[in-house]
Amino acid sequence: MIPSKSISPQVHNTRRALAKKTASGAQPPSEPSMPPSLPRDEAGPEYLQLEKLFRSALSRQRLPDELLEELFQWGWEQAVTGDRPDFMGDIADLFAMQYDEHADPLNRDDWQNLSQLTADYDSELDIQLLEYIMMQVVEHHGMD
Repeated sequence: MIPSKSISPQVHNTRRALAKKTASGAQPPSEPSMPPSLPRDEAGPEYLQLEKLFRSALSRQRLPDELLEELFQWGWEQAVTGDRPDFMGDIADLFAMQYDEHADPLNRDDWQNLSQLTADYDSELDIQLLEYIMMQVVEHHGMD
């Protein structure tokens, strides 16, 4: 299954749950239930549920935990607290080697960030995955 098919609906559910918290006087949706710097055991249920789904969607790739954490936090910022609800699913699709060329939702800054992240972990990534991501980065001018 393509990761975004399960992640994007959950992101939308999370955004709605956080909006309800705001309406009831809880923290605003611009502040995640768990800021990335807090330990997991202090996380809000929305954060933990989405993180579990994200990690599960990418479990076959055997990505380093640190990279998964960076990708998830970036995805949370963009998809849940930002204005790009499909972002987390798109990143998961890319790392699952199932990126949708026709949707092409990632911008140049995203590709440059992906280039840097991939370079940071290149020795720990499967060579086929590394080649796939770097090919996408080059095609989308992320190294210019």
